[in-house]
Amino acid sequence: LGTEGYLAPESFRRDHVLDGRADQYSLGVVFFELLARRPPYQEIGETAGLANMPARRTPPDVRAYRPEVDAETAAILMRMLDDDPGRRYADMVALVQALALVQEAPSAQRSPEAVPGEGLDIRVRPTTPY
Repeated sequence: LGTEGYLAPESFRRDHVLDGRADQYSLGVVFFELLARRPPYQEIGETAGLANMPARRTPPDVRAYRPEVDAETAAILMRMLDDDPGRRYADMVALVQALALVQEAPSAQRSPEAVPGEGLDIRVRPTTPY
C-alpha cells in the first residue's frame, strides 16, 4: 500500500475512492521534508498511525521551520497537505501550473491577489504506465 507517513488520510477510509489528489498529499510530504528537514506531522510519530489522528488537522506552515520560504510556496504546500482531498488541487496539471507560477517571478514581483497557477497554459504530457 505505501509508507504510512506518506499516505493521504483518505487512504485509511474504506468509503473513499482514491485519486490523484492522494498523490498530491504524498508529494506534499516529500516537498515539506525537503524544505523543513522534518516530516510535516512529526509529533504524531511513526507508530501512532494516521488512523488514530484527529479527524481534521491544519496543515503545518513550512515557514515555521524555514522562514525564508516564500508565502506562495508555503500556501501551495499547505494546500497539498490538506486532509480534505476536495481542498487540494483538482489534478496534477493544476498543481504543476501553481508551482510554475511561483517559479516564474520572484516573490517581490508577484501580485498578492494572484492565484498560483491561474491563467497559465502548461502542457503536461501523459506518461506511460510502467
